[in-house]
Amino acid sequence: MEPYSRFAEVYDRVGCLSFSEKVLPYLHKLLGRYRFQGKKVLDLACGTGALTRELAKGGFEVIGLDRSPSMLEKARGKAKKDGLVIPYLQGDMRDFLLPHKVDLVTCLFDSINYILRYDELEAVFGNVYRALNPQGVFIFDMNTVFGLSSGWDDKKTGEDLGDLAVIWDYSWDEGVRLATLEVTVFQKKGNFYRKFKEVHRERGYDPKSVTKALQRKGLEVLDRFRCLSFAKPSKDTQRVMYICRRPANGE
Repeated sequence: MEPYSRFAEVYDRVGCLSFSEKVLPYLHKLLGRYRFQGKKVLDLACGTGALTRELAKGGFEVIGLDRSPSMLEKARGKAKKDGLVIPYLQGDMRDFLLPHKVDLVTCLFDSINYILRYDELEAVFGNVYRALNPQGVFIFDMNTVFGLSSGWDDKKTGEDLGDLAVIWDYSWDEGVRLATLEVTVFQKKGNFYRKFKEVHRERGYDPKSVTKALQRKGLEVLDRFRCLSFAKPSKDTQRVMYICRRPANGE
């Protein structure tokens, strides 16, 4: 089963929104720090659209793009409920085109770790470069190798929400720096529980290789921070926020 096909049904109930709630004020601080003046935004891997809705309420012209039709269906429904007109496009961050260029691209909640090959990582960054106006900003976070190896290393956890139970089964392969999450969900339907399972995989990349990929595709790395702070990353940082820019003289 493709990641986020069925999991979209329960995504907002199992704590996944908490990161969006924390990252929004942090994102505004980042934009203020770099004196961002643009209005057009693309949110890559937008999921159920929590960030896009908040940005739209703040006056930004937002496009959301996600690979999962199920996540986009949720995003469209939530935007409609809030009275917002937000274009949500189905597409792959490795190969997408927009109707117009944007001033800011975001890609949050370790979505880029789902890119499992270095050449595809470069492809993502190349697409972002083409989507940005000159001096446009690209902000994204990634789980570090340390974060994946320490947080996803042979652990199993669970949570019971009454009508919903979730089992999270993590594993880490040091040889290929690949983290695997097998999520099993039990949803109550009447007197019975319906079960489904999805497998999610993330790759850990060395920060130097990420920076090299960005630079090879024409993007300038302005800063790297320990996520949700302005501290420089250290060897035990679990998640890094990258702030990049398309140079003014980019073709």
